[in-house]
Amino acid sequence: MIRADGDTIQTNCIGTTFDCMDNAGNRNGIVLESGADIFKHRKIWWVLGFALVTFLFVQTQLNPKGAFVGAFNRPNMMALIVATALFCLISGGLWLCFWGRDRRARG
Repeated sequence: MIRADGDTIQTNCIGTTFDCMDNAGNRNGIVLESGADIFKHRKIWWVLGFALVTFLFVQTQLNPKGAFVGAFNRPNMMALIVATALFCLISGGLWLCFWGRDRRARG
């Protein structure tokens, strides 16, 4: 007997959404360009949609009882988050500096 509960339906919907956002071409002779077109012309909307779907997946499938979010309320996790954010900001800033310098040097 096949049982379709909310989790199964939700997982299939989220998986289909990831697949539609990810596909970028021709599969089995059928052209599927919805995700590729959105990414090419409206990258911000694609990123926001992908972030929303990822958030929903994490909250509903990986964290149904809230234990994942509760783990971030500990001081050591807060310190790790701050350290990681600082690293990302410094690395991104350096990358932008070098990228801009090289771009100006080329002309």
